[in-house]
Amino acid sequence: MVQRIISEVRTEIDNECYIAALMGALTLPDICGKSAYPELKVGARYTKWCDTYVYPTRGSADPNAKNLDCGITDVNGQILYSLRCSLLHQGSSDIDGEKCEVEDFELLIQPKNEFEIYVDNFGVIWSNDDPEHRQRHMRLQIRNICRDLCNAAELYYQNHKDEFGFIKYKIAQVNPNAEHPWDYSNEVSW
Repeated sequence: MVQRIISEVRTEIDNECYIAALMGALTLPDICGKSAYPELKVGARYTKWCDTYVYPTRGSADPNAKNLDCGITDVNGQILYSLRCSLLHQGSSDIDGEKCEVEDFELLIQPKNEFEIYVDNFGVIWSNDDPEHRQRHMRLQIRNICRDLCNAAELYYQNHKDEFGFIKYKIAQVNPNAEHPWDYSNEVSW
């Protein structure tokens, strides 16, 4: 099932179905997190899995690493968990800025380009009136989020397949032209 979700997320990105792709990608840390940390509650295992397995693919193994140019925390499990909760439960991309240390968050959609380079944006705006007051902003490419989550989940799944026994599903391939279109003997296996 994990491979199927990854495949479908990548297909959705290729077909510019960005929100559907992002929603699918944001479920991968839930699934992989349950495999890695079954004793933890959902939010804790989601953020821990992201911080442990996703960020080495972004080049930052330290989830608390600050971008030196702007003093903002790089993308981390808390930001993705907040996005996951907002998007999947409320249809919103409004993350919890206080928990995530980001006051202004925005998702970016960019069509595929020749070099497949998509730039995220982090920054801080300081007020001239109050140097202590700053507004941290983060703009993330949906393509990057989906790529990072899919790559990390794929690698994790390949190395831990035996830990996914908790996944139970029954999906049949329906063939309306067959004599028995709802024949469950042709179950799809992923």
